[in-house]
Amino acid sequence: MATIGLLLVSALVARSVVAGERNGAGATVEALGGPGGASFADGATGATPGSKASGRTASGRAALRWVTTSRPISSGGMSRSYLLAEPEPAPTAKVPLIVVLHGIDATAQFEEQRTGLLPIVGPAVVVYPLGYKQSWNAGTCCGPAYSSGVNDLEFVTAVVHRVITQHPILSPKQVYLVGYSNGGKLAWDLACKDPSLFAAVGVYGAVPAAACPTPGPISAIEIAGLADTELTVQATKPPTVQAGFTELPVDTLVARLRGDDGCGTSETVTAHGVEQTTNWIHCANGARVAYSLYRGQNHNWPVPTPTTPSAESLMWSFFRSVGAT
Repeated sequence: MATIGLLLVSALVARSVVAGERNGAGATVEALGGPGGASFADGATGATPGSKASGRTASGRAALRWVTTSRPISSGGMSRSYLLAEPEPAPTAKVPLIVVLHGIDATAQFEEQRTGLLPIVGPAVVVYPLGYKQSWNAGTCCGPAYSSGVNDLEFVTAVVHRVITQHPILSPKQVYLVGYSNGGKLAWDLACKDPSLFAAVGVYGAVPAAACPTPGPISAIEIAGLADTELTVQATKPPTVQAGFTELPVDTLVARLRGDDGCGTSETVTAHGVEQTTNWIHCANGARVAYSLYRGQNHNWPVPTPTTPSAESLMWSFFRSVGAT
């Protein structure tokens, strides 16, 4: 397993409406600040709930206007694609690249809405690769991608290199990976196989679905819901078995990451509403580890309340803490 440095700055940034999206190339998306109201599960459809605002984010920063295009790419002898979101007008300084891996049975367009990153990130390029038949091969899971033996490690890596090459405004040292559920499992596999590709990884609702015998240093954030029945959260409970592979409980995963990062025992705990985060910041080689839990939260992607931050706001705050501009 890739060594994880996890730090979480729990910013109460509200989920926002993404207005004006149209599927296909050249679709313009305007990100407007607004409250979120519901959770989205794997395979859910429909727009993110919320009300229109005056074109400013919850932090008071003017909302960016985003242009999304669907881009083709060949990988492993297959025709694949990804959704690319770029701010308009184009930034003049270097900006980060954020790669978002969707949950199973979800489109890239829907994952853009569910994860809600566009309204809260600063100038950046955000890319949403599309899984084979809306699934990812994460080692011992999941769906058609796994059963067909699709090489999704190669695909996502090719997307990252293609986007960086075609966008000089991107900093290769600021590539951040987000994964949810099936996409989170693939994110862990990518972090293991090529940790130098990403500056940080953020995952909700997933643990690795493949062994990682040679972990490498990488910063990341692991978030889980205590009522999530799709994985085992607490180490005191029986582990989840996937296609004969015994997955680590989230507690055990975080303990292993702390050990890999040489974090020691010094920790700080913060809580906002039903979310609580434990941070280990005194780790080797500048790594940081954090573990964020939502009480009562199931497998659905967490959205904000007046007192509890959303998963995407936690991830973006973390990415900023490790260098995202």
